[in-house]
Amino acid sequence: MRSIAAVVAFACVLGGVGRASADTISTFSVGNWEAGAYSVNGTSTFDHCAALASYKNGTNMLFAVSRSLQWSMGFQNPSWSLKPGQSYPIAFTIDRNSPSVGTAVALTNTEVEVQLAGNMPLFETFMHGEVLRVEAAAQNFTFDLTNTVELLPALLRCAQNYTSEQVDSNPFQAPDQK
Repeated sequence: MRSIAAVVAFACVLGGVGRASADTISTFSVGNWEAGAYSVNGTSTFDHCAALASYKNGTNMLFAVSRSLQWSMGFQNPSWSLKPGQSYPIAFTIDRNSPSVGTAVALTNTEVEVQLAGNMPLFETFMHGEVLRVEAAAQNFTFDLTNTVELLPALLRCAQNYTSEQVDSNPFQAPDQK
């Protein structure tokens, strides 16, 4: 398992394109996933919650939930040579479900992010799935979705908690504006 520093580095990049770093607000673990809440670089403003797991194929997988509750998955491999900003079409399949299509956007030369549809059926499919298969143009990847039934709700709660804390910390905001 990678260190928390590796999680922070990858989570900061995945949390926002072009953001070189972010500050760690808190960390936690869920099974084989190392997770945390992260702020906008140099501020205490919450940005996202993210979790990373390392796989034997050399690729790290990450899930993130932003302050706007948009979720995404990401992949990182030090042997890749990607062009930052470049988009790559992918297909992904969970267990024996029909394939879904997505776009992997290179955040760095070794990392991509895939924004995921904000719907409960897809979220639950990832939660209860056992195997994720990702088809890229030149390679296919397989990831065991171990502990995602606990992880994904934990990331969502993390983002909801930090988002509500920021709203509630404003004593001048009227209750009906929350």
